[in-house]
Amino acid sequence: MRKIFFLLMVAVMAARFCGGDELQEKKDKLSLIKEQLKVEKEKEQKLQLKEKNEKKALEETKKNLVEVLKEVDRYKGQVRDKKGKLVTTKDTLQKKSRELTDYQALVSARMDTFYRKSLLLSVSEGLDGLFQLRNFSFIFNAFRTILEQDAAGVFRIENEKKKVEVKKSSLEKEVKVLSSSLSVKNKEKSQVETAKKEKEKTVNSVRNELSRSIEKQRQLSKEAASLQKMIETLLVDSGVPKKTLDREAVLFEREKDKLPWPVAKGKITGPFGWNSSEKYPTPIFNSGIDIEVEGTQNVMAVSKGKIMFSGVFRSYGNMVIIDHGGGYSSVYSGLKEVYAKTDKTTEKESIIGTVSSSFHFEMRKDAKPIDPLDWLKNK
Repeated sequence: MRKIFFLLMVAVMAARFCGGDELQEKKDKLSLIKEQLKVEKEKEQKLQLKEKNEKKALEETKKNLVEVLKEVDRYKGQVRDKKGKLVTTKDTLQKKSRELTDYQALVSARMDTFYRKSLLLSVSEGLDGLFQLRNFSFIFNAFRTILEQDAAGVFRIENEKKKVEVKKSSLEKEVKVLSSSLSVKNKEKSQVETAKKEKEKTVNSVRNELSRSIEKQRQLSKEAASLQKMIETLLVDSGVPKKTLDREAVLFEREKDKLPWPVAKGKITGPFGWNSSEKYPTPIFNSGIDIEVEGTQNVMAVSKGKIMFSGVFRSYGNMVIIDHGGGYSSVYSGLKEVYAKTDKTTEKESIIGTVSSSFHFEMRKDAKPIDPLDWLKNK
């Protein structure tokens, strides 16, 4: 968390009351930044490995998708081919049905003609006329031969029609099976495409997280260098006697659990100590508390003291640091406006600025962070 930088900033103020401990305090705080850089570097290495593995998984998914698409195309081709054959077979079946109907009509007409022109005429002359017909035997045998040929023709066409019907039924089953397989493959294709999108999303997420980690390292290094310069600029021995510091500390400690809150109404969104979040899963030390407010509210000094810093500090926005004596100090950052003036004194509950949305509040003892909730009144 970026709050680690306040350790150095407040250390500058506390060092003014720590005499010979000044250099050691500076080393201790810089060590904390180095520790944070180490954590981020390890995180970067893990993310690089994760990115590599996720990219590999994505490539495998892409290859799988290519194979599935080939299968889908193959099934589509087979279904298209079988449907084409089925259309041809249905046309053939219709032709055979018409051929059979036409042939049956021809046979019926032929029988009707023979009956009317041969048999019916002879019968009309009586039984004697029928048997006396000179060519009756020839006509009867001819009719029987034609009848047998017609029956064979009908049988042949019916057989051909049945074969076409069997082929049609077989093709319909094949189309049904292939269509079912195509449906399964299309479903598999959708699943693989979804998996591909998820993999791409994961890769992008890891890549973004990696970029944030690298950027955070860059900011840590930059802020450390900037704070080092600030330490060198503000690190001046105040010459306050140790007895005076001890007396001030005793007086301030009487206010423990009694200090007013820096805002009239707010909600803690970031507690003191080691915390992790969805954005930064690696535990980060929060050297204070984060307070969320509604609308715009006044920010008040929790106790009287001297304004050690008031102004804009890089990405932290408007910030105020108050020295309360005895090595105790308080920090207010992320303010909307600041009214406090550096090197001026302030009274308890004096308005030092305003805040909207949220801000960060810290308390320190000899530059070391202490839990503000141990000092503020219970709400």
